[in-house]
Amino acid sequence: MPNKFLSAMLAKWGRGEKLTPHAGSWSIAPKINSVYRLNDAALKEQMFYAFADEADIDDTIKLLGRCHRQQSDTARQLYQDIQANLRCHRNFVIGVIPAEYKSYTGLVASKLANRYNKPAIVLREVDPTLWSGSFRSPVPLLSIINTSDIAQAQGHESSAGIVVKKADLGRFCQWLDEQQIDTTGDIEVAACLDVADITLELCEQIEQYGHLWGKDVDCPRFFTELTIPPNTMVLCGKAGNTFRFPPFIKFGCTDEEMAKFGTNTQKNVQLIYELSVNEYGGQRYPQAKIVDWEIEDVGESDESAINWDEIFK
Repeated sequence: MPNKFLSAMLAKWGRGEKLTPHAGSWSIAPKINSVYRLNDAALKEQMFYAFADEADIDDTIKLLGRCHRQQSDTARQLYQDIQANLRCHRNFVIGVIPAEYKSYTGLVASKLANRYNKPAIVLREVDPTLWSGSFRSPVPLLSIINTSDIAQAQGHESSAGIVVKKADLGRFCQWLDEQQIDTTGDIEVAACLDVADITLELCEQIEQYGHLWGKDVDCPRFFTELTIPPNTMVLCGKAGNTFRFPPFIKFGCTDEEMAKFGTNTQKNVQLIYELSVNEYGGQRYPQAKIVDWEIEDVGESDESAINWDEIFK
C-alpha cells in the first residue's frame, strides 16, 4: 500500500509525475532535506509521524513547503554574500560562509559550480585550526583531492564533503591549481532535435520510462540550436530569473546569463536539455529543462529564421 504522506507530497510537488528517482530527487527530497538543515527537532518529529500516518499530513506538507522556501532564501543570500571573499583560481573557485550555516555549504557550492562551470569549494570554520565544507564539480574530483595528502574528501566523485587544516589551505589551493582538470569536455546527448521534434508524445515516452533514470541508465539529454529575435525572451518566477521560451525553460539564471538577453539584438542559442511533461490548467505540454547553453549575439532580427507560429501554437 502506498505511503499516504509520500503520495501527498508527490501530488503536491511532483508536477504529475509518478514516483521515480527523478521525481524523488527533484520534487520531494529537497523539501525533506530542508527540515534537517533547519535543525528543528519538533518538525523532524512531526515529519516522522506523518510518514507513519500519525500526524496531520496537510499541516506537515505546509510546514515542509515553508522550510524549503526559507532554505532557498538563505542559500540565495549566502550565495550573494560569498562573492565578497570568493577566490577564483584557474581550476576552481573557493569561498567561506559563516560557521552557523554549515549545512548550506553544498547548496552554495552547487550554485557556484553552475555559474563558473568549474569545481567550487565552500568552507566553514570548525575550530581555530580546521576548515570543513563541501565541493561540487562538473567533473570527477574526489579521487584527485585524496591523492594530495593535504585535504580529505568523502562522498561522491563530483559531490562530497572536504576537510583541510587552516595551515594547509594555501598549499592545497596551489596544489589543486597545478592539477590537470578539464571542465570543457563534451556533453553526451541522445539526439539533436529541431523545435518541431519536441512533441508531447516524445516527452510522455521519456516520462513513462522515468523509473530507469538515476540507476544504470542516465536521463537522456538532447541538443537544439535556434535563433531568438530581440525582445521575445520571457523572464519569470518570483526572483525574475527563470528563462521561458516555449518549450524551453531554465531555472535560476545567473546575472550574467540574464544580461546576455538584455541587449536589443538577435541571439543564437545552443541548448542541451532534458525533456519532461508540464501540467498547467488541466493541460499537458512538452517541456525542455535546460542543462547547459551558449548564447551569442548575431545582429539584427531575421523573422524568417524560425517559424514562430509553430513554436507558440
